[in-house]
Amino acid sequence: MGEDEEEDIKAVLMFGIVALLLMIPLCSNTMAPEGEILTHMHLTMQARMALEEGQFPLRVAPVEHHGLRYPVFQFYSSLPYYVSALLYKFVFPANPYKATKAVYWLSLVLAGIFAYRLGRELQFSESSSLIMGLAYVTAPYLLLNLYVRNHLTELLAQALLPLLFLCAVRFVEGST
Repeated sequence: MGEDEEEDIKAVLMFGIVALLLMIPLCSNTMAPEGEILTHMHLTMQARMALEEGQFPLRVAPVEHHGLRYPVFQFYSSLPYYVSALLYKFVFPANPYKATKAVYWLSLVLAGIFAYRLGRELQFSESSSLIMGLAYVTAPYLLLNLYVRNHLTELLAQALLPLLFLCAVRFVEGST
């Protein structure tokens, strides 16, 4: 295993632990905090039902608004709900709240890893890149989306922003 792979593994472990620490306010598996997290947990259940009835891509929530098949997945990004529905179906079949929280956790981990990789791509040192990732994961607006708004789709979108910058840097480097 090369030095770069070892650095990447350390970064993944570090951001996994940091994400777990940041998830402490949501640690109960039976009592959800007030906020939109209950809405997103409900949409996780709806997404699982939609996948089970064969919807791909996700279009409508099967029982939303008394079964009127509200097209909620056309208004919000469906990627977080795909992921949470798959986790709910295969990993946490008895608890949609755990599946929803897993997507929150995964979002934080991905945010840190991609910010770290962006720093490495920009030729920062390993420690500077780790600090960059840590600063991004603990940024106030990212944590606002996690703790106050509990907004799953915006958190994942914001978490993937460093990936977009990383791809843009690689694209520019490849075209010169």
